Amino acid sequence: MEKARAATKKYRIAVLGRARKALVPVAQALRDAAVPFRAVELETLQDRPEIIDALALGRALLNREDRVNWLGVLRAPWCGLSLADLHTMVSADDEQLRVAPCARNCSRSA
Repeated sequence: MEKARAATKKYRIAVLGRARKALVPVAQALRDAAVPFRAVELETLQDRPEIIDALALGRALLNREDRVNWLGVLRAPWCGLSLADLHTMVSADDEQLRVAPCARNCSRSA
C-alpha cells in the first residue's frame, strides 16, 4: 500500500467479515471518513444517504407543505444549510417566519 501511494498508483483493499452485521460499522466509518468504497450486498439501497436525500426531495415536491422533507432537502449536501440556519428558519419568534411557505407569495393551483 505504501509503495502504491509513493508511486501515486491506484490500489484496492478488500475487507472481509464473517457476517454482514460485523461489516456495517466498517462501511459507516469509511463513509464518515469520505473514503470511496463499494459494499457488495452489504447495504440496502434504501439506507444510502443519497437515496434518502432523493426521496426527501421527491416527497417535498409532491407535497409543498411537507415540512419534514423540505427541511431534509435544505439539509442535504446540494443545499447544505446548517442546523443553526434551519433552527432560525423554523423556530424564530418572528411571526413572518412562522407563516406557511406558500401562504403569501405562491398561487395555489387546484
